[in-house]
Parts: sequence; structure tokens; C-alpha cells
Amino acid sequence: MIIYGTNSSVREGQTLAAVCPSCGEQSLRGFTAYGFAHLFFVPTIPFGSRRGVVCEHCQHARVGKELPDELRTPAAEATRELRRPRRHWLGLVLLALLFTWLRIDGANEKELDEARLAAPVVGDLYVMDLRDHVEGLDPDMPFALARVTAVTDQDVRVQVGSWVYPSHWDAQKAAIRDHDEADDYWTAVWLSLGRDRLLELENADKLGLAERAEVEDA
Repeated sequence: MIIYGTNSSVREGQTLAAVCPSCGEQSLRGFTAYGFAHLFFVPTIPFGSRRGVVCEHCQHARVGKELPDELRTPAAEATRELRRPRRHWLGLVLLALLFTWLRIDGANEKELDEARLAAPVVGDLYVMDLRDHVEGLDPDMPFALARVTAVTDQDVRVQVGSWVYPSHWDAQKAAIRDHDEADDYWTAVWLSLGRDRLLELENADKLGLAERAEVEDA
């Protein structure tokens, strides 16, 4: 469950050279309420601020439009040096760091996949767009898993899975969920791909590495 909402932080300013309209005492202090949206109680998006005054004698507070005209200028002077708490930007900073990390991690993963495609091994599992390889394919279900069964200096031979998927991600999820381990998963359809075309197909979003064969780390 995602917990979110809005809140505000109050920062006190200086005392005002004015009397309280409620009790007549010269005990007014200015303040500013800074609004923010939070996610899981972490301040995430700062927004808006409202200036106000509170009487330290009778505790009566007036904020925003409740401020009488004669108190607006003194309240502005009393809160002139106040600034929004830095923690209100915490969520945005964390999101920026997360986005940066994801970009770096994605770039590293892509570089690693390209290196593995350049050096295929038996057992590698690919996600393939079959539209250029299989006739009579449902255009709405063009993706399938393909496993490497043989590697030569020139070619990579792959066996195509029997299940087809509407998107690259759906095929990738099938690999994550080990659908390819089902007894009836693999067909009698084999394709031969030129090794020098693997990266070309990947750059065209027609092929991707779903899983690296475990023998690589043996």
C-alpha cells in the first residue's frame, strides 16, 4: 500500500510591532507555513507557502486570507528571512539519485548484454521477434523465446519456443518465470542466425538476451 498525502511545516519569524486584534496585547509573532506532498511520510514535492501571525498571549492565529490588511505588511517583514526547510526537497533528491542509478545500471547491463551476444554459448536464452523469420505468424503475437543449441565461428543455431507473446517484455517475463522449462515448450523449429547479425538485431529491438547460460560461470 502506498501512503501519500500533504502536510506543512511551520517556521516562526520575528515579533510584530502591532497589537493582537483579539486580545489587544502586542504579542504577535509572524510565521510561514510551507506545504509539501509526502510519499511514505518522506517529503517529496514542495508546494506553496502561507504567511500568518499568532498571538503569544491568547494563542489566536491568523493565516493566509485571514490576515487583516493592517497586519499583512508587518507579517511580511517579520517573516522576510524565513526559508523553506531543506528536507522538503528530500524526496526529489532521492528520486533524482534513483533515476541516475537506474540509468547507469541500465547502461552497464546493456554493455554486458552486448558483450555476451558477441560471444554466444550453448544454452543462452534469447527473446526474438519472429516476424522476419517465420511465415504465417500472428502479427499481434510476434515474440518468442529461443535457446542456443549450437555455436560455430559463423552462425548461431537456435530452437524456437512454442509459446508466442505480444511484446518483448511478455517474453522476458516468461523466461523469468521459467516457462521454458515446461516439457512441451520447445518446438521442432530451428533457425540459423549469423553471429555478426546478433548485435544488429538487438539494436533493431528484434532480439535480446533473456538469460545467460549458467556454463559461463562454471
